Amino acid sequence: MRALAIIPARGGSKGIHHKNLAMCAGKPLMQWALDTAVEALGNDVVLTSDDVEILAQADGIPIWQHLRPTELAQDDTPTEAVLENVLSLDDFQKFDIGVLIQPTSPLVTAEDINSCIAHVEGGYESCLSVVPSHAFMWQPGPDGALSTNYAWEKRPRRQDIKIPQYEENGAVYAFWLPWSGNRLKQPIGMHVMPEESRIQVDTPFDLWMAEQILLRREARVATG
Repeated sequence: MRALAIIPARGGSKGIHHKNLAMCAGKPLMQWALDTAVEALGNDVVLTSDDVEILAQADGIPIWQHLRPTELAQDDTPTEAVLENVLSLDDFQKFDIGVLIQPTSPLVTAEDINSCIAHVEGGYESCLSVVPSHAFMWQPGPDGALSTNYAWEKRPRRQDIKIPQYEENGAVYAFWLPWSGNRLKQPIGMHVMPEESRIQVDTPFDLWMAEQILLRREARVATG
């Protein structure tokens, strides 16, 4: 089976100017996803962007650079439309599995990518990355808010919530090709990542948090 990683990194952003090129722990934010994808899949990576400065980050790396149309780089452009645009190209018809890696999730590792692929190869139609959640969940009810995963009359400790629940962290998705129009198809597998990986960089605070975690990881590696 041959997998293709797709990294969609557009030039525009509101929370952080030129977010994908913002420095994070010594290199541009999107470079973390790019380097990890190459570590996992070698040359089978496509960086898609409307911004030539972003695409230039891949200069010298033997991967595909895809300049996408500006109409597919708007604030309201669905990621599915970007995936369809890329996967319709002739170069990518030889792949069996697609892997979406978000450049705003710099905490993804090569092991995370390979685990998602292994879930698909193992019998799932698609796989998404998640983090465990011990949140107290509520939803609006006809007569007021209703708790959905604990009895409010006898409030448990956070760690005592035993109903398994996982939060989609938006980092990695793997799916069988050819493209079906949706990154997820049933049956759907889950790859569980550490809780810290729920960070998706949208604000300066998110960027700072991601940087602290990455610097801590690098310090651990350096000290063995």
